[in-house]
Amino acid sequence: MRELRLACKAEDSKRVAELLSDGTITAADATACLEKTWRDLSVTRLLLEHGADPAVCARTYRMSQSFDLIKLLVEFGYDIKINGHCVLQ
Repeated sequence: MRELRLACKAEDSKRVAELLSDGTITAADATACLEKTWRDLSVTRLLLEHGADPAVCARTYRMSQSFDLIKLLVEFGYDIKINGHCVLQ
């Protein structure tokens, strides 16, 4: 898990993909790392594909500033009608 956090923080999508593919990282681990990746959509996508909860990502103010990120979260099941977002208004 520590390696995944470091790879996410470094925005190293290749390393994140390697770590996720080995089968030891759970969806809960991916979710825990999601808030660290909001600047890098490729890493965020990898975590979401691995089962990270998009609602966790959308809860932070900074993350709700990116239209591309909101579109990605919606693609993975986040319901924007529940909370609304300033970036969409």
